[in-house]
This record gives sequence, structure tokens and C-alpha cells, in this order.
Amino acid sequence: MNIKFWLLDVNYEVKDDTPEIWLWGVDDSGNRVLVIDRNFLAYFYAVVEDKADAAEVVEEIEAERTQYPSVTKLEVVERKFFGKPVKTVKVYCKDPKSISKYSKAFRNFEGIKGCLEDDVRYSMRYLIDNNVVPCGWHEIEVTKETNTLDVQVEKVYTAKSIPKFIEKSEAPELRILGFSTICYSKEGSPKPDRNPVVIISVVTNKGEEKQFSAEDQNDKPILEAFVNYVQDFDPDLIVGYGHNLRMLLKLCSRL
Repeated sequence: MNIKFWLLDVNYEVKDDTPEIWLWGVDDSGNRVLVIDRNFLAYFYAVVEDKADAAEVVEEIEAERTQYPSVTKLEVVERKFFGKPVKTVKVYCKDPKSISKYSKAFRNFEGIKGCLEDDVRYSMRYLIDNNVVPCGWHEIEVTKETNTLDVQVEKVYTAKSIPKFIEKSEAPELRILGFSTICYSKEGSPKPDRNPVVIISVVTNKGEEKQFSAEDQNDKPILEAFVNYVQDFDPDLIVGYGHNLRMLLKLCSRL
């Protein structure tokens, strides 16, 4: 079956040594969906020295293959570096987290003068290579999965193809929540790990406005009330002035 969805966000997970791209979105019927793609491999390039033989470099890596169990494929390809053609070995890895470690080790191999694109995040690599556009519509072939992941979506799918971008300008109707916090600090800027939150103001694009106030310097009740409100509203987007998700998570980690 094929579905059309508007991409909200992307991240990746590694389950049973298999990398998974998680595409979060809203389908054309307004359902919140999660599409999981298990078919994309991470990779980086080992740049071969000008006078070295790329095939011999591959043999050298293959001889040490047991030390690099995440490597699934080696491919000699030509790329351009600042407009100049260079010989490279394209190294595919099953676990994206191994790339940083492997690229450091490969720099010490004879015939390799450096590694490139080893710092490109796996989920970003997926977007770039497949022309997948955040906040855009895509069509994809999928099969439906049972939601056993404890995620707040209506439907979970497994990808059977690469998402294909669709030229469509209208965005779906989203649930948007904005919030602002005031923290108490005697001196200097407040630190979320030690200074209490005294007020949290919330507004949504549905016209709801709410304010949570602390009665004393124990901010656990106010944070719990705020978290419950966010879970009940289930926003697609959370926005704030001078805030980010890391700050929100750090605040809530004190619960």
C-alpha cells in the first residue's frame, strides 16, 4: 500500500544491531504516523593517497575485517574534493555509531590519507541522499505494523520504498504548543538543574491559554502539571522564546 504524509521530524534508532530511520509525520487523513525504514546503510569515505592502489587498500581493510564487524561493504568510487578528483573507498557500516571509531582507525591504514563525511549524522545522510524534505509531503510504499513501540501515533508503518517528494504547498492542520518559563535565581542567570521554576505559561494554536504557578520553591508539582498538560494536548510542534527541547528535558528530569 502507498501513503502520503507530511514529514515533521526524523531520528534513528538501532534495534538488534539493525539501524532504523524513524520518519514522524501527519498523513493526508490527519493521522499521526511513524514510518520506519530499515533499508538504509550509513557510510563514510576513506580517501586513497594519490600514488596508492585503491584495490590494495580494500584488501588491507579486508584482512583486518574481524576488527570492524560493523563494516558490511567496501566499494571503490571516485569523488571530487574541492573540485579535484580523488580515489576513495566507500565504507558501509551496519551501525552508524561505529563510523566515528572506524574512521579514526582507518586513517592509520597504509594508503589512506584521510576520511571524509564521517561526521554526517545518519538521519541527515538519509535526508540528503534520498531528497527527503522536512515539512514537505512525500509518498511511500509501506506495510502496516502493530504499534508495540510505546509511541504516541495513530499508525506505524514499515517502509518498502524510498519516500518520494510531492510538490504540494498546503501543510496539514498541526497541533502547536508554545510555552515560557520563569525561574527563581538569587544571582545571575538561572540554571535548570538547580534553580526552581516558579511560572510556566502555555498557549496553543487551538486558542487555549494556561498558566502554572508554584506555591514555593518546590517546583515538582508545577513541572508534573505541565508535563501532564503537554501529554494530553499531544502537540506536533513545541515552540518557545529562548527555550529548546534540551532545556525542557533537563527541567523534567528532576521529576
